[in-house]
Amino acid sequence: MQRNYFIVFLLLTFVIFQSCSSDDSERTETSNQNVKTSKWISATYRRNYDGSLQISDSTVSYLKNNKIIESVYHRYRVNYNNNQTVSVDISNASYQYNSDGKLVKSMRVQDDSVLASLEFNYDEEGRLESYVNFIEDDYDDNYYKSVFTYTQDAIYTSSFTKKDIDDEYIENPETYKYVFSEKGDLVYYEANGPYYSDNDNNTVISTYDDNSNKISVNQFGNVEYVYIYTEYFNPEAFIYDATFGKEVYNLLGGETNAFATRETSKNVLQSVNDILKPEEEYKIEATIDEETNVATKITYEDGYQNQVIVNEFILE
Repeated sequence: MQRNYFIVFLLLTFVIFQSCSSDDSERTETSNQNVKTSKWISATYRRNYDGSLQISDSTVSYLKNNKIIESVYHRYRVNYNNNQTVSVDISNASYQYNSDGKLVKSMRVQDDSVLASLEFNYDEEGRLESYVNFIEDDYDDNYYKSVFTYTQDAIYTSSFTKKDIDDEYIENPETYKYVFSEKGDLVYYEANGPYYSDNDNNTVISTYDDNSNKISVNQFGNVEYVYIYTEYFNPEAFIYDATFGKEVYNLLGGETNAFATRETSKNVLQSVNDILKPEEEYKIEATIDEETNVATKITYEDGYQNQVIVNEFILE
């Protein structure tokens, strides 16, 4: 199965089936003008056995023109016998862009040691040609490489892995197909290879509203999310779009869980439902800046996973 790398944050994901009715063209224009963020604080909380919430990790990112320039990660080590934080691991990430504004490298460092990195190569048309992801791992391959082939109707991916930098890459048997709409929305994803040979459900099919918010997704035939949005603007999607570009972010393997659509849909989620598992509960709360209609704080609670994500945005 394809490995998914979330370079900035490990985030939950939502996918949707319905959208709110409003003036989409006016909403899109206003959002592009007004959504500018200088600082983003994201924290993940997990529910303890006694029902209380305990912070597990957080990230503070600093931005310029909505592009992430640097991030500081905090990972909290907790003694679950008394729910007390024992220590905090801190690491830093930097982001480099070329003269065209495209991300060419991100690197995460702790105590002068590289924990993870991403390097991007683009073709003459500015399309993502390949990327290499490095993650320090004592038990698995450290290097993962994806190479992209473009046709008129689709993008195809082959992937390769190796343990150490001097090793030869070994090609993985799985391949992937991506189909984007004229607006750049990922409408079809297909995975092929031995892992999927006994499974007819090897596709992810998504639909969108006129504002490119994802309103429904069927993931491999066993998860089907339905989404409804508010008229307010979601800074997180603008940040990912500016930092990676929407197409590149999807090619990296973004949007895989219930709340992930918030990373590419530029309006704030109102509700999320998995129609195949109606017992799962998702809650969303947002604080809105009245002058701009931009969210300054959004809380996502996944009742099924007992996890809460809080995003706070400092607007320019």
